[in-house]
Amino acid sequence: MGLDFASAAEAAAMTPASLADLRGGQWAGLRFRFHPSVGLMHSPFGAASVWLAHHGGAPMSAIRTGEPECILVSRPEADVMLRIMSPESCTFLESLIAGEGLADAFETAAAQHPDFDAAAQVTALLSLQTLTGHDS
Repeated sequence: MGLDFASAAEAAAMTPASLADLRGGQWAGLRFRFHPSVGLMHSPFGAASVWLAHHGGAPMSAIRTGEPECILVSRPEADVMLRIMSPESCTFLESLIAGEGLADAFETAAAQHPDFDAAAQVTALLSLQTLTGHDS
């Protein structure tokens, strides 16, 4: 996945209903397909916080520019979105983008972040319209 989100093709977002027919054994190996514009950036500084502040987010005085950020960049429906991801979300998303199955991505994230909630993360990815499909 590159960060060439501006010229990436459009794709329809996956809906939660598309997961309804999955059986229990299919979940572990489930591999998600991502919107062509999706990418992760790692910044040693608060780059996304500054960008978001200039686009109606928190006031500049609240930004801690010296803190690293993991940034999810996407452009569903032609709207550029930046989201600052928590360390556990970033670990999980990196694994999924790399093509790992859901169970493996969960294990990777849970090993580093014991309170990791995979269901909440998948729900968030669906709501952000970053997922376009899956292979089971």
